[in-house]
Amino acid sequence: MVDALDGTNNFAAGVPTFGSVATAVDEAGPATTAVHVPVLDDLYVATRDGGVTHNGTEVAATDGDSVPLSHATVGTLIGPDVIHSEARMDEFDAVADSVETECKRVIRCWAPVVYFGLLARGRLDGFVCFHPPEREQVAGDLLAREAGCVERTAGALTVFGRDEDLTERLWTAAVDAL
Repeated sequence: MVDALDGTNNFAAGVPTFGSVATAVDEAGPATTAVHVPVLDDLYVATRDGGVTHNGTEVAATDGDSVPLSHATVGTLIGPDVIHSEARMDEFDAVADSVETECKRVIRCWAPVVYFGLLARGRLDGFVCFHPPEREQVAGDLLAREAGCVERTAGALTVFGRDEDLTERLWTAAVDAL
């Protein structure tokens, strides 16, 4: 799966958060992914059961500062079907608002693979995905899992966090909003 320009709208608007991603998928799911963020000259590579590297150096979600959830920064990802459905957009807004009451900052990502890379190296504390597009989610899943994130998934909702407690609290906030 290839997303040659994740963050197309950012690119068009001159916002420097965009990237390119290629993910090899087999019957077991995503096997290898590579994300390049050209403006930052960042290259993330994740391989199933092989960890994640950032510019050739192994990284983990716990590499950043460990902060309480009240000081955490969390990314969010929604798919096109959410944007084009008033009811789903209302659901997502409720989820994002609920998550925001738990943490310091919620980033609504328009180039999610860039932010999944930041999660993988501990620059974000968590990620909430709601009806994500497959081409972005497979790459993000592999980056998060191989960086050691804790995952909770049910239906169209997936939450990743750097540790069990943070993940559970984000999950509860998101599910309670739905």
